[in-house]
Amino acid sequence: QHNPNAAEDVIPLSVADMEFRNPPELAQGLKDYIDRSILGYTLPNDAFYQSVARWMKNRHQWDIKPEWLVQAPGVVNALFGIVKTFTEPGDGIIIMQPVYYPFSSVILHNKRELVSNDLVYDKENLTYHIDFADFEKKIVENSVKLFLLCNPHNPVGRAWNREELIQIGEICSKHGVIVFSDEIHADFVWKGKHQAFLTAKGGFEQIAVTATAPSKTFNLAGLQVSNLVIKNKQLRQKFQAALDASGYSQLNAAGLIACKTAYQSGG
Repeated sequence: QHNPNAAEDVIPLSVADMEFRNPPELAQGLKDYIDRSILGYTLPNDAFYQSVARWMKNRHQWDIKPEWLVQAPGVVNALFGIVKTFTEPGDGIIIMQPVYYPFSSVILHNKRELVSNDLVYDKENLTYHIDFADFEKKIVENSVKLFLLCNPHNPVGRAWNREELIQIGEICSKHGVIVFSDEIHADFVWKGKHQAFLTAKGGFEQIAVTATAPSKTFNLAGLQVSNLVIKNKQLRQKFQAALDASGYSQLNAAGLIACKTAYQSGG
């Protein structure tokens, strides 16, 4: 909560903020940009796209083409846009609870039907797993149009493996369900490795929208930058049209610089 008596140099932290400093290269990149004293509108350039692609290739063995990328001012913002673009009021949207609270609030605020395929806790192995039979049953019974996947899952800490993602994708493909995969925590996998949903099996690109961002990895959420990977041209054009209709055009210029610099120089 805001304290009006706090010193001016004290930065209030929210539940998701992290108290570690940004990489010095990031601060220098932003300083260099500000020193040029041209703080107008801007768009991603080749260096920006190359930095994103190089990071995903080196870290996650994921080949991304620039034309697949759409920028949004954050993953939560993109989540709201996806719900409004690909569903109508009353449509079923499925999530796996417990999950990051905007996954449910975006459904309810937009008057869609929240459908939950609750994760199952394994007390013996102290981990969570997916009830796939219930997942498919809920999709069919509720005419689900969209699945909001959290991969890795926040807050249970599971990095879903390829086999699990293939089962998810095959069920969604079978029933015409679009998958929004929030992969903002992909760089925080200490046990095993991150598997992008889009690359788990050929064909998933037809139903997938994948959200990535440097904001958690490099503690720069305040600069509001995310990259959505949408390989399916029809899905990409439909989402871009929705962004245009909302009046959104360019990211914060500092966010673009921060993203490029972090992916170029960070680790």
